[in-house]
Amino acid sequence: TDVVSRAPQKDNTTSSVSNTVALHRVHSSGGEGVVTSRDHRGARVKVAVIIPFRDREPHLLKFKEYWRQFASSPASSKAVHFWDVYVIEQFDAEPFNRGWLFNVGFAIVARLVQASPDLKNIRALGSPVQCAVIQDIDYLPQVGVDYSYCMKPTQLSSEIDRYNWGVPYPRSAGGIVAMSPEHWIKVNGFSNEYFGWGGEDDELYHRLRLSNLLVGSAIRRPAKGHGRFSGEYMHSMNHTKRISDNKAYDRNLHLLREIAGGSPRWKKDGLSNLDFRVVSYELDDGDVHMHGIALHRVRVRRGSANHDVGRIRLAIPPVSACAAPRWAWTTLG
Repeated sequence: TDVVSRAPQKDNTTSSVSNTVALHRVHSSGGEGVVTSRDHRGARVKVAVIIPFRDREPHLLKFKEYWRQFASSPASSKAVHFWDVYVIEQFDAEPFNRGWLFNVGFAIVARLVQASPDLKNIRALGSPVQCAVIQDIDYLPQVGVDYSYCMKPTQLSSEIDRYNWGVPYPRSAGGIVAMSPEHWIKVNGFSNEYFGWGGEDDELYHRLRLSNLLVGSAIRRPAKGHGRFSGEYMHSMNHTKRISDNKAYDRNLHLLREIAGGSPRWKKDGLSNLDFRVVSYELDDGDVHMHGIALHRVRVRRGSANHDVGRIRLAIPPVSACAAPRWAWTTLG
């Protein structure tokens, strides 16, 4: 059986947060927690921030520290009444897959129970969200970035310090992107097949294009001065080593050429064929009262097979140096 647990909850605030925006549920999508939002300008909304994650504990600690300040700023607290932050951790030895990890986080947020049998065991998910945002842990918003607007898909990180306070190229749809749940479902999330670094966000651009969700030839971007993101706060720390895999890179380029040429693969590759298991789940609700933040940490693995930690094999070194060195094998169970 999989290990699905949660940290002791200090109160029931997370699950009882009221939904302040008029909503109606989407029954056709199969997602119990997916809602369709009307125009919520002028209303305080609930936002899911989904962070693809692996091996970056120091960054996570600094992120939590920074997000308390950001959430409590006058502009943010006026626009967002509750933050559900989901740290989705890839629990395997495969190359990092940012798009798949976002899809997993969205499936948990939206209660897409067909993606994993373990979602039925996770109860502390709270009320539905109006905006779902893919967030890189090492790029943080400056005051003035509005996470509450997602009536149109929006590239929140439209002014990045490393790109001279711009985007890397005009048709970029990468970085921090906000959409309503129904738009994420319309584009079928990200592809699940981009392993390694890069490509999944370029495919997202084409998914938006093929779904008629661009503004002209580009994704919507905030007004100048309201899309500023900086890596300075994080980049003083060591970055997770990015492992080069030429075969994976070539495959990513092939996938990108496919969708750029109009391939319909995107309709079947994404949220619609997502398949994962939850290895562990913890809820940190220590910032609910003061800052309106619940942090969910979810370790996940690809596929539908059970993950039984008791069956993990361990190598035991020889006890005595006198005898011929023979290693023994055992399991955690």
